Amino acid sequence: MLIFSYLLSYFLKPENEIYLTENIDNVFISAVPMFFLMQSLDMENMIWKKSVKEWLYYLSILITITSSMYMFYLLNIRGIVNYDNGNMAYIVLMSALVVLTKAFLNPDVISIVVSGFGFIMILSYGARGPCLCFLAYIFLHICFNTKKRILWIILCAVAIIIAYRIGWIDMLLDSLQNFVAKMGLSTRVFDFLYYDSGQWESDADRMRIYGIIRSAIEERPLLGHGILGDRAIIGGWSHNFIYELWIDFGIVIGTLVLIGFAIHIIRGLLATKRNSYARGMILLLISGTVVMFFFSGSLWVSKYFFMLLGFCSLSIRDKRKGL
Repeated sequence: MLIFSYLLSYFLKPENEIYLTENIDNVFISAVPMFFLMQSLDMENMIWKKSVKEWLYYLSILITITSSMYMFYLLNIRGIVNYDNGNMAYIVLMSALVVLTKAFLNPDVISIVVSGFGFIMILSYGARGPCLCFLAYIFLHICFNTKKRILWIILCAVAIIIAYRIGWIDMLLDSLQNFVAKMGLSTRVFDFLYYDSGQWESDADRMRIYGIIRSAIEERPLLGHGILGDRAIIGGWSHNFIYELWIDFGIVIGTLVLIGFAIHIIRGLLATKRNSYARGMILLLISGTVVMFFFSGSLWVSKYFFMLLGFCSLSIRDKRKGL
């Protein structure tokens, strides 16, 4: 349906043609094929073999280390400090989450250290969204992929409350900020925090975008502005998953599409009840796409989102086969 809607927009919304054509290679060459690739995998005979999981794990470690070497190059060779790069942060995010999955399911010193180091690298690129995606994955994993999850949730909640009340969170944030600053890395993430109140500093540009998008949705609440309508209106993405669907399809159809996505992903999660690694990968993709879409990016050009949809379809299909 998504593919048909994209192509149909050429005829129904000719004013969006320039943006549809501009992104057509990202959609049909990079993103959509991931859905079919994931569906073609054979979970029983290939994908979850130990060698494949180890290959993915060590590749993710390599990417995380390579990112740190690139940052070292910028700092020491080119003399660039306070380097903000959201794209690199999201690349490191997915690799760090793969390593973190290993740390959760089969912990060892390397996986724990590298996943923690990956989070520091994400902080150093000055992007808030990837930091929240990383923390969201930890929360989702505790809720859906651990034994005695209720006990873990209670323990984490109590620990956070105690740490907040006695000032440990402020101390930790101050220490991290000083460490990152001394390394010459970006402190943008910390600059968006009010340490006294613990609230996010408002992002004026993001709020301005939301205001324009809401006005556009109100203008055409039933039919929307067509696929990539936000690009035609503001020249960029909506930076909000729900707004993007509403402006593309209208409120009614957009809400139905949102519900359809939610049902499909939940069914995929339920289908992986007996496979903690497969469930961990679904939670990883949710954190790196759905959570991210509320800060940045677009579902239309996200290969990881189509990978998530395909992986859920694969899990549902294999559950029916009794695998």
